[in-house]
Amino acid sequence: MRAVWSFWTMPYRARRGFSWERDHTHLLSWILSVGLAREHFDSIALHTDNAGAALLVDRLGLDFDHVSTSLNQLNGHDPDWWMQGKLHTYAEQQEPFVHLDCDVYLFKPLPERLMTAAVLAQNPEEVSPRAPWYDVEACELAIRAHGDGHIPPEWTWYRTFVPDQKAACCGIFGGHCLDFIRAYATTARFRLDEKQAGVQPILRAIHAGSLRQLSQNRNRIPLRLLGTCPGSGRRLWLHASDGRRQAKPQSSCPARTARSARVAPGCRAVPVSPFEQT
Repeated sequence: MRAVWSFWTMPYRARRGFSWERDHTHLLSWILSVGLAREHFDSIALHTDNAGAALLVDRLGLDFDHVSTSLNQLNGHDPDWWMQGKLHTYAEQQEPFVHLDCDVYLFKPLPERLMTAAVLAQNPEEVSPRAPWYDVEACELAIRAHGDGHIPPEWTWYRTFVPDQKAACCGIFGGHCLDFIRAYATTARFRLDEKQAGVQPILRAIHAGSLRQLSQNRNRIPLRLLGTCPGSGRRLWLHASDGRRQAKPQSSCPARTARSARVAPGCRAVPVSPFEQT
């Protein structure tokens, strides 16, 4: 099975999404995430754009088995839709895969039940107005007020017939059912490509929340989760952005962990501001 990362540099440079306090910390996290995962997968791949390949491969020295610059296709897209890079990468996969965020650290291999799953994700998360990144009602109102009013039928089905509604965190995501994963990514990207004004609440709801809604439709594609709640399974893995989503100060955990871990040989030091022209 292949481990995959994606890095669309435009949102990072514009500080959209969950930004890092320091560029140096961000790069340490890449070294640790890739170095740990390489031990557990047959091959590793990066989907990025030209600037991302220059930074992570040419300058940082990360050694991927496959590097794609297909995210150049997102040039000109709104960086507020930072998850476009991930969705584009999901849809491109031609073999079973696990996509890892660059702040996910796998200290041990994923369990066999996940490595053989049709669809896998990190953990369930609450869907409610108390969690603004999953405020589904605000998302639906925004689509009706600012978009074409069309809500995917799988979304409507899930909202109507499933009483205990959860979203699936996609810090870790993938599986063997590539047709389904491609359909999910295509559906979410179609909504985002419309560039509807005033629909910021859709950001996380349509990216991660719709995964479970699509997964529990009438096709009954099984979704397997690594953890039962945010923060579970810490002896196996760590997703550093969990703390930032809980409105805590930006965590220095990746930097501390990366500094104390054994870094893969061949990685090179880079300037603190990696996108500055030299």
